[in-house]
Amino acid sequence: MRSDPLNDGQVVKQEYASEGGLKARASIYNGADGDDANDLLVDLVLERQPRALLEVGCGPGQLAQRLAEQPAIDVKALDISARMVQLARERGVDAWTGDVQLLPFADASFDAVIAAWMLYHVPDLPQGVAEIHRVLRPGGTLFAGTNGEQHLQDVC
Repeated sequence: MRSDPLNDGQVVKQEYASEGGLKARASIYNGADGDDANDLLVDLVLERQPRALLEVGCGPGQLAQRLAEQPAIDVKALDISARMVQLARERGVDAWTGDVQLLPFADASFDAVIAAWMLYHVPDLPQGVAEIHRVLRPGGTLFAGTNGEQHLQDVC
């Protein structure tokens, strides 16, 4: 397991205990050129037509909310931060507090899992990926988004 502030469980919990940490990170990308990554992700998910979908690391639930608006998709969302879960629930999302390293769902529960810009926060990444695999149905899809090594090059 690698250990740094990005995946230190206590640091991550503290940073996302309120929406301030997430807003600060997101502000870096405001006004960025190019396609909106969330729009692209929604399009990709909808192409697969999942019936049951889990978003891990859902933050305040914007992405889960957009997908839950589709009548054919049963969306659940999970975040380690109780505050982020509260914000997601305020959007009408079926959100749970929990850790991707120990998902509170039965085996083969979901057609798709989204892990958008959160895997670098997981202390034991192989365990987190194993849990995602466990809850995916055979033939299910993991949609994972992350940042490249030089994603902050323009702001440093």
